Formats: sequence, C-alpha cells, structure tokens
Amino acid sequence: MNQDVFQNLNALSTRVPEGTVSAATVMDPGTEAGRRMLEELLSSGRVARVRDTFAEQLADLAESREPSKRFGAADRQAAVAQWLEGRDPAGCGTWVFLPWSGDLVHLLSPSDFAELRTNRNRYKINAHEQARLGRARIGIIGQSVGNAVALTLALEGIGGELRLADPDTLGVSNLNRLRAGVSDLGCNKAVLAARQIAALNPFLPVRVFPVRIDDDTLDTFLLDGGKLDLLFDECDDLATKVRCRERARELGIPVLMSTDDRGMMDVERFDLEPERPLFHGLAGELDSAAMRGLQGADKVPYVLRILGEENLSPRTLASLVEMDETLTSFPQVASEVALGGAQGAHVARRVLLDELRESGRWYMDLDEILCDGAGVAMPDDAPPLDVMACDEALQVPAVGPLVRSATLSHEAVRSLVSYAILAPSPHNGQAWRFGYRDGRLQCRRDPARSGGILDFGHGAAHLALGAAAENIVEAAAGLGFEATVVPFPDPSDPLLACEIAFEARRSGQASPRLAAVPERATNRRRGPRVALDSGDAAALEAAVAAHGARLQWITAPDALEEAGQILGAGDRVAYLSKDLHAELMDGVRWSPEEVLRTRDGIDVATLEMSAADVAGLRVVSRWSAMRLVGMMGSGRVLEQVSRKAVASASALGLVTMPGTDPTAFVRGGQAMEAAWLEATVRGLAFHPLAMMPYLFAHVERGTGEGFTETEQATLRSLRQRYRALFDVPEGWCEPILFRLAGGVPAPSARALRRPVDEVLDG
Repeated sequence: MNQDVFQNLNALSTRVPEGTVSAATVMDPGTEAGRRMLEELLSSGRVARVRDTFAEQLADLAESREPSKRFGAADRQAAVAQWLEGRDPAGCGTWVFLPWSGDLVHLLSPSDFAELRTNRNRYKINAHEQARLGRARIGIIGQSVGNAVALTLALEGIGGELRLADPDTLGVSNLNRLRAGVSDLGCNKAVLAARQIAALNPFLPVRVFPVRIDDDTLDTFLLDGGKLDLLFDECDDLATKVRCRERARELGIPVLMSTDDRGMMDVERFDLEPERPLFHGLAGELDSAAMRGLQGADKVPYVLRILGEENLSPRTLASLVEMDETLTSFPQVASEVALGGAQGAHVARRVLLDELRESGRWYMDLDEILCDGAGVAMPDDAPPLDVMACDEALQVPAVGPLVRSATLSHEAVRSLVSYAILAPSPHNGQAWRFGYRDGRLQCRRDPARSGGILDFGHGAAHLALGAAAENIVEAAAGLGFEATVVPFPDPSDPLLACEIAFEARRSGQASPRLAAVPERATNRRRGPRVALDSGDAAALEAAVAAHGARLQWITAPDALEEAGQILGAGDRVAYLSKDLHAELMDGVRWSPEEVLRTRDGIDVATLEMSAADVAGLRVVSRWSAMRLVGMMGSGRVLEQVSRKAVASASALGLVTMPGTDPTAFVRGGQAMEAAWLEATVRGLAFHPLAMMPYLFAHVERGTGEGFTETEQATLRSLRQRYRALFDVPEGWCEPILFRLAGGVPAPSARALRRPVDEVLDG
C-alpha cells in the first residue's frame, strides 16, 4: 500500500464510534425533541442504512391480537390503515439509531414492540410472568458463557435491567464461541454484548462495566440503581468469583453459575439461605484476597475443589494437566457455551418466578444424554393419522331372539339383558349388573363402575339403569309380556335400583321402538340447522310424559347461541378442573385395540372428529398442559366443541322430573330412553349433553368437592344464565339435556358393550 492509502485508512478509522458506545439512540417522532434529534441525525452523515418495516410490524401486531382470524393481504393492509388513521407512518412509533453500525431502524412504540416481540413466548411464559420477569435486575460478570446467557435473557424478555461486566476485549481466539465477527475485534466484551442486546431490543436498559469487578466496583455493580435480583458469575478470575459470592450472601442475592463442562448448572440461593457456605462448602473456607493474582496452573487446585474433581469430564481433566504447557487458558467450545446460555436463562426464569427454590448443582451432560444406546425407542409401526373404528363399531349390535312363550326361560332372560345393555350410560361406563330371581329381573348398580363428580348422588348411574329398564320393557313386549318397573324395592339394598315384574299379555304388539333399541346410538354429526318438526316434538314430549316427566325445548337461534356459550364455558371448567379432567380422560379409548379390549368408555371414532381434532384432544388429555392453560386464564378453544354442536342443532331438549331422589333418576332414565328411541324411529340425531345438569347438581345439592371456589362461582354464574333458558321447578331434577338434529347422516361408529355373560349373574 502507498502512503495515500494508509492516510485514507486512518481517516476512515476516525469515523468508527468510540469503543465504549453500547446504547442505541431512541427517538420518538411524536415529540418535538424526538423530531429534532431525528432531523439532526439524518443530516449528520452518520446514518449508513435505514430499515423501515413499520407497516409490516403493525400488521403483525394486529394479527397477533386476533389469532382466531385468518388474515389475508387485504386484512393486513386494512389493519395498518385503521391504525394509522391517515397519519404519516414516519411520524409514528419509534426510530432507533445504532451508532456502531450506522443503522437507523423504524420500530413500534416500546410497549407494542415488547408485546409483539414476546408474542411467541406464550404460553411458555404467560403475560403475568412476562411482566414479572421484565422487572428483574440481573447482573452478569464475565462475557464468554455470560454473553450467551445475556443474549438468551434478552431474547426471552427476562430482565428489566441487565448489568454486564468484563474488562477484556474481543480477540481472534474468542471467535470460536462468541457470537461476534471480525469487525468486532478489539471491542470490549461487555460493550459487545450490550450492542448485541440493543440490536435485539433497543428498549432494554443495559449498563456496561468494562472493568474488573473488585472491591472498588463490586457494590456499584450490585447495588447502584437498586439491588440486583439475580447475579450470574461467569468469570475466570477466582478472586472475583469468591468476593462476589461473599457480598451477594451478605446482601441476599442468589448466584447462578453455568459452566461449559458437562452442562453444569450451579444455584446458590443466598436470598433464602443467608448462612449457606460458598460453593456449597466444596472448597472449604475461601479467602478472596488469597485468590488474587493466581494464574494458569495455580488455579487448578481451587478449580478442582470448586467444580468437583469427580464430576469433571475426562477432556477437561486432561486440559488441566496441560495448563501453562500447551494451553494458556481453560478450553471452551461454542456448543457448550450456547448450552450454558440456554440453561442459565431457563434457571434464571424459574428462580425469578419462585419455581426453583433449592440450592444445588445439576448436569446436562450431552455426552451421556446423546450416546449410543440412550436414544428413545421408536415404534415399529406408526399409528394411522386418520381416526379408525373397529369393525364391530361399524355394525348394528346383535340382540337375542324374542320368541313368545308362556313363561320366561333362561334364554329369554339373556335376550332381555342383551337389549338392556344397549342402553346409554354416562361415558359408556355400563355401571350395571342383572340377575333373575323369583320371576323378577333385578337391575343393580355396579359400585366398581359408578361414582365420581359426574355421578353426583349416583344420579347418572341410576339414569342409565332406568334406560336399561325401559329397553327391557320394550323387549318384554316382544316376548309377549307386560313389564312393570319397581324402583328401589328394598330400602336396605341401595344397589338394587329396580326390579322388573312380568305378566303374560293376552293381546297387543310391540311398539316400533323395539326395533329402534339396537339402532339407537349417540349421533354427534353436525350439519346445517333444520327446523324441528312440530309432530316430532310432540311425539317425544308424549314419550317423556308417559313416565311422569316433562320435556321442554330451545329452538330460537339466539337462545341456542346462549345455550352453546353456557355449555362451552362449562366444558372449559371441566377440562381445567383437575379431578374432573382425570375422570373425563380416564374414559377415552384412543384405538380400536383399546376399544375391543375394554368394550367400554368413549371410542374416539364415535366423536365424529377429524384427525386434527383428535390430535387436539390428545393435547387436552395431558393434565400438565391443562394445568398451565388454567393458570394462564386461557383455554377458550375448549368451549368450541359444544358451541359448534349446538350451532347445528334443531333444538336442545331438557327432561325434568319431580323429585331429586334416586327413584326420580331411574324414572328419568326411562323417560330419556323412551324419547331417544322415539327420535331414532323418526330418523333424528340424538346427542346427550349430560354434563352440565350434573355439575349444577354437584354445587347446588352437594358440597362442590373437587372444584375450587372460583370454579364453583363460575358454575353458579352459568346456572343463573341456564335458568333463564329453562324452567326447572324447585325440587325437580334434570336427568338429561340433549341436542336434537335433523337431516344428518347416521353416526360413523357405535359404542361397544360388554357381553351379557359379564353383567348377568347366575
């Protein structure tokens, strides 16, 4: 190079910003001062590039606030226009200048930027947690692993102020692990980290300490502007490591240390344990003054004690042998530093949210986790994505022959029971047993299959036994017998729900409902709403009235919409209530093999769900996920199934019955089954929505056990809205609420039943 070239290089170098410049210049164009600063900057020649994606950011913000809406290009443009209201975009939001790069960037306002930037954190971090994390003061001493920690904290929105310390500048040997480029060489490492954070979030306050943290600077670092909430020690200097812990313990500041050997994460909760020994006592009593000036191999004995010789990796131990011979410092690689940053941010979040209260040491050793023989076993065959039903669920179930005779034979009793077990039962639990004694068929509640929140007072089980009894009445007519149902004939035997007596008929034929017994099934299919025929409504009302019950309808669109909202909100309570969630999910059968093995529960093939819906249900089945959904106050999507079901209904029907005792539910079960069979004869889809009445009973007539006070209050509020739709006289029960729909195809699959031999005694 000639002399002129060198002079030109020297002249250009004077335009590079001072090496300690680490903060962005933030300008609000909506203020006079902000506009003046922006004008002066633009005329200064310091701006190298202008980045203006403000309109795209506005559109993204609008889209993030309406996640259920599918935005197209026109929707995004309309959202931007609505926000701007004719204003010049250049005068809105915030302009940010990064002096070290010459970039001038147009951003949203600080609050909108924070909302959009952390949008993808949800629901890993909820809004309350994000706000709490955003107020924390965090200090990081040492900017190697510390750089990775600082950037990850900034990315996750953890910290309302970061304090970064390191006296060293970036050298070429640091480029094996720090996220920096050759243009950053010579820059102080703390300044470098602050610049990188400013590029991620220019509104995050970062204080830079480009000096060694010692007795002269420690208190300023820990206390100036407010005491730190959390301190990361990521430095190499042993004196600093000891001294910062001594002072942190005095001040009650927790200390975290993430190392890049075997993924070690160290936590010292001095805020909770003010007398805790430094480094968990592994190194005995340490004096920070005695550590000053230690270099190379002189550090090794202390490092072995602090890190635990028995826990160090073989490669790190080997490197200690080579200190001051073939190595000048401890070896570090980028993957381990990056892991340390991730671990550090994760543990910081949990400590700040009070989710990790123990002091201790943990390892995430990738060599042990990712090695031959340690992988997760893979299935030989992937299950099909489509929902599948077993062959038996696709067919109308078989029943025993109905051959008329003067007396009931053993075979005739088996036939009656084959009809009885085709009755519906909550969650297809089939909580029944049958026995024939002294000319009477006994229907008993199976205690092993009944109980729980949805079986308050065993009302749901008694409902199913009443429905089974109604099927027996219809089948007995086919055999030529008049059947009389007597609920609870023996007060000393509460499991005996009813006895059925038989008397030979002289004449008469079975009703059309008999043929409907095996055809009857829950039909959850949806379609366009079809008005309920008045003749159909009257027939179902008469079927219910014959058992002393009352059937009332909701058919008006606005009332149906309100009912859908009530039922959906009830579903949300159910899925977010721990005990009820377990009860509901325990009854789901996910595969044809499971359906055939158990022959009870809810076959997912009967739910009329797409593969995507079933995948969603699998997510819902995980209580760990639902618990967090509830904690976050979200989960509105859980309301959609019931709301969509009601949206396609011709009507909602509610059967009410005088009394709330077990007899009322047995009679109510007869009334329900009579209406369901009549609906089947008439080609109407019948879909029970039974949960809500039983939840209401649980909080009104019971103790509400299993629900939190908030959940109980929600159910009582929903009950008030529900009573505005339905007339439920005082002292009456509500055996069944159901959805009726016309014009929909037959169900895709039917629930299986346990065989007669399993439920018939003798």
